[in-house]
Amino acid sequence: MKLVITVVNVDDEEKVRSSLIKKGYGTTSLCSQGNFLQQENRTLITGVADDKVQEVISVIRGAVHRREMPVTGPLPVRSMLLENDPQILVSGATIFVVDVERFLRV
Repeated sequence: MKLVITVVNVDDEEKVRSSLIKKGYGTTSLCSQGNFLQQENRTLITGVADDKVQEVISVIRGAVHRREMPVTGPLPVRSMLLENDPQILVSGATIFVVDVERFLRV
């Protein structure tokens, strides 16, 4: 079994969750915030069988999109990244897949 941890923009959360649910995958959503751009995110946690990981990633990939975001972090971060452009291209999702040693429902 694998645990798929997906960090998405708050604007994409509903589409990702509903897409996963339509395919039969339950997910838990947690509020989170990125430290780099200081943007509100959602972290989705989905437990899946090993052979379903690629399908889950495909569902997520189809439900998110890249976007330009304003760089609002601390001044050193802004000046290090962009001198004149206050925008940065960010990915639609960051996905971590980790092994689950044990799964219990109590």
